Amino acid sequence: MAHEHGDHFDPDMIKNISKSGTKVVLTPLCAPKVKGGIVLKNGEETTVDGIRIEAVPAYNLVHMRSPGMPYHPKGSGMATS
Repeated sequence: MAHEHGDHFDPDMIKNISKSGTKVVLTPLCAPKVKGGIVLKNGEETTVDGIRIEAVPAYNLVHMRSPGMPYHPKGSGMATS
């Protein structure tokens, strides 16, 4: 699962590599760009083909756009665990 930044999410690539039956797990912001995805919000979980997926907030503690402005503010994106 990825969040909406271009370095993490490429709808065209997902389309190119997907096959019949491919399951894609998306954030709510990514979902409109990929048809038929499974949408999870932070804190939600599901099981896909026997694999447990939990959406957890992704954020940076070190990498900043500018002082006090992280690239990924706490709670704005998701990672899976």
